[in-house]
Amino acid sequence: SSSSCPVKKEGAGAEGGGKGAPVPRDPSKLCKCKKSKCVRQYCVCFRAGLLCEGCDCSECLNDGAHEVERLAAIQHIKTS
Repeated sequence: SSSSCPVKKEGAGAEGGGKGAPVPRDPSKLCKCKKSKCVRQYCVCFRAGLLCEGCDCSECLNDGAHEVERLAAIQHIKTS
């Protein structure tokens, strides 16, 4: 059986399957980053290619509003 992901993946638009509001993410899949700004591999959202939504993180750069910083972090990881 297939399941739909309620969060925006990289490059995905806000519109989804047309079923209204997205289902909240599993709390165990939300990050709690305090110092990494969610642009390091140990952020569960960043590592999965998801934007942080509903997480308990601080100074987040993986929220869709800081795309330049997020893409720079991805490029740095790819070249390391």
